[in-house]
Amino acid sequence: RLATVTEAVSQGIRDYRYSEAARAIYEFAWNDFCSLYVEMAKPRLQDATTRPVVQRILAHTLDAMLRLLHPMTPFVTEGIWQHLSQISSKRDLRSQAPAAQWILNAAWPEVCEADRDPAIESQFAQFVALLGAIREIRSRQNIAPKESVDFSVRSDAVLQALLAPMRPLLQSMAGATVKEWSSHPALPSVQAHVPLEGMDVYVDLSKFIDVDAEISRNEKLLQNLIKQIQDKEGKLANASFVARAPVTVVEKERASLVELSNQRDSAAAALRRLRGS
Repeated sequence: RLATVTEAVSQGIRDYRYSEAARAIYEFAWNDFCSLYVEMAKPRLQDATTRPVVQRILAHTLDAMLRLLHPMTPFVTEGIWQHLSQISSKRDLRSQAPAAQWILNAAWPEVCEADRDPAIESQFAQFVALLGAIREIRSRQNIAPKESVDFSVRSDAVLQALLAPMRPLLQSMAGATVKEWSSHPALPSVQAHVPLEGMDVYVDLSKFIDVDAEISRNEKLLQNLIKQIQDKEGKLANASFVARAPVTVVEKERASLVELSNQRDSAAAALRRLRGS
């Protein structure tokens, strides 16, 4: 992620698109680094065998992140740079050279192509989406942090294998345990459903649910999905649009319609279960 965001920020500045550069590094700093990686790193920092590697990655990433942020927030980054230097003067993963005394004189970060890994970025993005869905349900249902929840996921085998290594993190970061993950999981009788790209998440709420509130939420979701489907069907029924639009655009609209239809069916099924509970 650091390699990708370094390229995005550098390109944004080269093209005078400063707002895009600022947004890219802000999202990386706030979401990827602070909200996610630091939390993911905590258990490994408690393990003497993994601690040194995690510490080096944290220091290296914070070093590069400060340099990327420096054009937008020069005084704050310089202040943090001085504190970081007191902890570690050699922070580059590939070099033993000490960091510059002042961030103002430090070299701009370079993209290391060897660090790019689209598969890992895809895995991380899917993990973040799943983590966010579970946290959203916990927040919506006011489930206490000390309470653990069970959940099931419907997806294909490829996505299941991709996210299998991330399952322990779901327990530590969201207090959630995978009950079943398959193409046809057995669904809890009382559950909250969140449709995501490539998967459906079902959290067992039999111990926590406010059935009336969940019925109301699913009714609104179903109405919204029906409206979106009608809009898509109207667009695809327009002969002029189908004839003039690029084939890729038309196919994307058709694929979107299928996905929306699947989400509508899931929402309707959830409503039926809730009303029968």
